[in-house]
This record gives sequence, C-alpha cells and structure tokens, in this order.
Amino acid sequence: MKNTFLSILFFIALFFSCDEPDCILQGGTSLRIGFYNVLDGSELPLRINLLQVEGIDEILLEDTIDIEFVVFPIDPADNQITIYFDTEFGTDTLTVNYKKTARLISEDCGTEVIYNGIEVVRSDFDSVRVFNASMETNFLNPTTVNENIRVYN
Repeated sequence: MKNTFLSILFFIALFFSCDEPDCILQGGTSLRIGFYNVLDGSELPLRINLLQVEGIDEILLEDTIDIEFVVFPIDPADNQITIYFDTEFGTDTLTVNYKKTARLISEDCGTEVIYNGIEVVRSDFDSVRVFNASMETNFLNPTTVNENIRVYN
C-alpha cells in the first residue's frame, strides 16, 4: 500500500513538473543537392572545379574531388537560388524556386517559417528530380539536412 501511494505521488509530481511546452521546430533553411548516376540511380561522387551561388561574391567550392552532395543556406528574404557548377561534365546552372509558409506550433511556442514548394525552374544537367519539396530538418537528427534535389549525370 505504501509503495502504491509513493508511486502515485511520484507520477503526480512528475505530471505537474512538466509545464514547459515542447517546441519542436522542423523548419530548415538549407537546400541539399545530391549527385547520382543517370544510368542506374546510384550515388555518383562528383569532381567540382568551381561552385558559385548568384548573389554571393565568394567561391563556395573549388577543386574538390568526390563530393556526393552539397548543402546551401538559402536567403530567407528571397524565394529563389541560382547555383553555377563547373564539374568534370562541364558547366551547368541550376535555378530553384521555393515558397515561405508560416506555421503556428502552439500559443506558447509561436510560429516558424517553413520553406517548401521547391521546384526546379532551370537546369543544364542531364536530369534533375525534386526528391523532397520541403526544407524541413530531420526530426530524429536535427543537424542532418534532408536531401531536396537529385542531380543525375
């Protein structure tokens, strides 16, 4: 009887101590592009001679070998990103549009912005596929960026 009373008291104390809301944010601001073989769909590490993004004066990558994917931070004030690739297959341009959507998490947590509706509006690659149209973070591992676009060469 005494153990039952202590157990009930413990669960009541635990219940009332959990008054902080769980604010699970899933919105991300990174676009991940993976490289694949056009013939069999397997990952295809790529040699990138030069990688630039329109609006950024710096060269993001230069003379890199065996890159399986690249991750780009997007501009929250914009709705488009244009990326210039100089690779072993030639020079290619990729322009991607995205939308901003506000989502209410809860009254205590507030809102967050989700970037979704990803669409490729220009591509010089052999084939490009939108794999995941939302820039949400990986729920189980928030530091991992989910793949959004697959480029096939």
